[in-house]
Amino acid sequence: MLLAKLSTTQTFNQSAFDNLRRRYPFRRLFKPLSIMNELEALQNAANRCGLVVHEWHHLDRRKKIKHYYATKDGISISPSLGYEQLNYFLLGYIKATKTL
Repeated sequence: MLLAKLSTTQTFNQSAFDNLRRRYPFRRLFKPLSIMNELEALQNAANRCGLVVHEWHHLDRRKKIKHYYATKDGISISPSLGYEQLNYFLLGYIKATKTL
């Protein structure tokens, strides 16, 4: 643990803990994106090209992976994809619309 790196003569204070955090940044814990944050992140990317992202609801409740799809003017332009796949789809769509 990070606290074990402190010497026995050094008393614990906030500055010592901050120094350890700066020296060992890989030990920080990151929370994964929650479902609402995933949808917001996809929508922020889709706003650049005028698309709207919707969550696709599974008929089978056992499925844990959330799927999303993109629409333009109410017409679906993508299949239902997971977060990473739809993110790549949006990046490709943005790049294609810039080159045209």
